[in-house]
Amino acid sequence: MKTTEFKYVSYLWDDAKAAELAGDEVALLIYRSNLLGADLRLTNYGGGNTSCKVIDRDPLTGNEVEVMWIKGSGGRYRYPEKEWTGGLVCRPFEESEKCVPGH
Repeated sequence: MKTTEFKYVSYLWDDAKAAELAGDEVALLIYRSNLLGADLRLTNYGGGNTSCKVIDRDPLTGNEVEVMWIKGSGGRYRYPEKEWTGGLVCRPFEESEKCVPGH
């Protein structure tokens, strides 16, 4: 496969590595985020985030719910640990929109 050449940044995506993570959306989120954070020219330290939504089991109820996983921000993208990633159950936020006029 031909890798795209860029003048100012390196192309770091590895299809084989991504294939190993297939099916684990949180792991793929961390992988993508780490690639962004590997080059501080691409991120604003302390700003922005990356995220993905998955269906996961609520640890309190055991029900399947939509969860948005959010990975750090800015320069913190380069940290590979899941501890720098947080999951939010989306349903309470969707319900709260009904209480806000105009939504």
